[in-house]
Amino acid sequence: MNTQTWLYLKSANDPCLFTVGFYNPRGEWEPESDHAKSEDAANRVAFLNGNHIKNPGDVAFYRMHDDLLKSVGLAVDLLSRINTAFYVQGTTKALRPVMAETKPLLARLREAL
Repeated sequence: MNTQTWLYLKSANDPCLFTVGFYNPRGEWEPESDHAKSEDAANRVAFLNGNHIKNPGDVAFYRMHDDLLKSVGLAVDLLSRINTAFYVQGTTKALRPVMAETKPLLARLREAL
């Protein structure tokens, strides 16, 4: 079982270099990855220490997931409006303005997927 604590160090020679790693039991530094931004290094440390949402890839995934949920919500709303226009008003003419909104919505759904 891996029990070391991951951390990052700022380079003494390069102000734009942050190295993620840990100290082994002998007190020697074991580097894992280098980053240009302290935020990226901190996210990597959080990920390695068990906070998996801080992994930059996971953050991007959750943003995409939220965008997809919003798009699905818009699709459900649009379908409800189509249903109302067709069945309540009883004419396909009422569908034209609602159907005009489907192309941009479908494009957003494709992007989210």
